[in-house]
Amino acid sequence: MSDKNVDDGKSKRRRRDYDEAFKAQAVKMVTELERSMLEVSKDLGVPHNTLQYWVRLHRRKARTHDGPASAAELAQRVRELEQENARLRMEREILKKATAFFAGQ
Repeated sequence: MSDKNVDDGKSKRRRRDYDEAFKAQAVKMVTELERSMLEVSKDLGVPHNTLQYWVRLHRRKARTHDGPASAAELAQRVRELEQENARLRMEREILKKATAFFAGQ
């Protein structure tokens, strides 16, 4: 952690930079150990809204990485898509033949 002076025009405030390992540990305390954000922020000396932001980012990233849980689900999805693909090809061929028939009349 390092402190930086930030000039806001009125007074000097200290801004703290936290390393990724520290952030990850703080988020883990909230998400896995199920401690309250207020309790963790007080214990670690991190502003409550900063910890809230870290946890929200973590949850957002976790949601974007969620996908089919197993190989069986992926295999089922592939089978469904192959069946749909076969049906669409058949429909396309029928439409081609119908178009040729009506164009010939």
